Amino acid sequence: MTSENIDKNLDDPKLIAAKTITFGALIIGTFLSIFVIWGVIAPINSASIAQGQVVLDFNKKTIQHLEGGIIEDILVKEGQYVVTNQPLIYLQDIQSRSQNKMLRKQLVTALAIEARLIAERDNSNPDFTKILEGYNTGYISENNEINKIISTQANLYQIRQTTLTSKKDILEKRIDQLSDEIAGITSQLQATDEELKLLKKQERMSQKLVKNNNSPLNKLIEIQKQIAAAKGKKGELEANIAKAKQTISETELEIINLVNENLNDIIAELQDIEVKVSDLTEELVSAKDVLKRTMIKSPTSGIVTDLKYHTIGAVISPANEIMYIVPKDDQLIIEARINPNDIDNVVAGQKAKVQLTAFKAKKVPKLTGEVLSVSADILTDEQSSEQYFLARIKIDDSEINKLKEKITLYPGMPALGFIITGSRSLLDYLFDPITDASYKAFREE
Repeated sequence: MTSENIDKNLDDPKLIAAKTITFGALIIGTFLSIFVIWGVIAPINSASIAQGQVVLDFNKKTIQHLEGGIIEDILVKEGQYVVTNQPLIYLQDIQSRSQNKMLRKQLVTALAIEARLIAERDNSNPDFTKILEGYNTGYISENNEINKIISTQANLYQIRQTTLTSKKDILEKRIDQLSDEIAGITSQLQATDEELKLLKKQERMSQKLVKNNNSPLNKLIEIQKQIAAAKGKKGELEANIAKAKQTISETELEIINLVNENLNDIIAELQDIEVKVSDLTEELVSAKDVLKRTMIKSPTSGIVTDLKYHTIGAVISPANEIMYIVPKDDQLIIEARINPNDIDNVVAGQKAKVQLTAFKAKKVPKLTGEVLSVSADILTDEQSSEQYFLARIKIDDSEINKLKEKITLYPGMPALGFIITGSRSLLDYLFDPITDASYKAFREE
């Protein structure tokens, strides 16, 4: 074959078309082969898509007030960052401060009475130093009131001691008088005894004289009358001594009863005042707590949200919600609503992707997370009546940290959750609907 024939064959349109078709078929076949291999081997993740929003892992802190009150000053604004124990709102404290002052005065009075009664019981001087040290407020007017209370009880102590001493002195003087009477009667008794001795001696002498007819009988009789009178006087004196001694014993018993009755009264008063001190102490602690709570403080560091009061003088009802504090260190998670049809494919521990729809996709791509929990029962939205299962998805901190631009997540931000339920090949994805339809078709009656 000559070169001319070869050139003619090369320029033959049929030959060129055949080669082109062959080359195209080869390319198409190659791509189809690659596509089929990729469709068989390459996995495609399937996911359950759920609408959600950013929330706190722990509940936000609700700020309330037990008793409520009238707002005197509002110290924070919506969205402001606050630290632990930072004052948020001042409530008017006129009533609580007045109650506190009244209870303090009542308690100081009760403590002063208690100190006075203890001194009376123990027969010692009253000690008011604990009251002066423990309840010194630094306010001159209140300290003056405390000093007056203490002075009143100190004076009352002196009066009661003087009264008791006076009563005892009267009784003791009666005993002294009776003792003096006994001493005088005893002297008279001794004189009467001496008189009886002499009269008996005279009687014996007179009897001898009468017997010898040297003295008249009537003289003897007169002496015997005197002896009888002396004996009667002696008996009367002895009776008076016994009576005086009996009166002394009764008076001594009266003194003992006086002291015991006074002590019993003191002990009874002391028991009552101790109960009162205990009650007033508890009431004062409660009143101090109420006064302390007129300054509403933040229980944690975080951001003020949903501030419900903005007017000075507004009335806060007891236990009403005032605001919320979103703690700074709480973990932000996604609460996603799972369609009930997808719930059988969603369990705790599954991987998930989260799209923060508040940000542009170019700025914040899908973030990797993990399903922390799924609600055990179906829930219903009260407004829309939508039924759903609630899944809680935690975003890995490393996912946020590796973003080129720093972002801040706030509770309530919208999000879209893609909970990965499994993976399958492209061919499975394409042919599953056909397979499912055929499976159902062959089972129809």
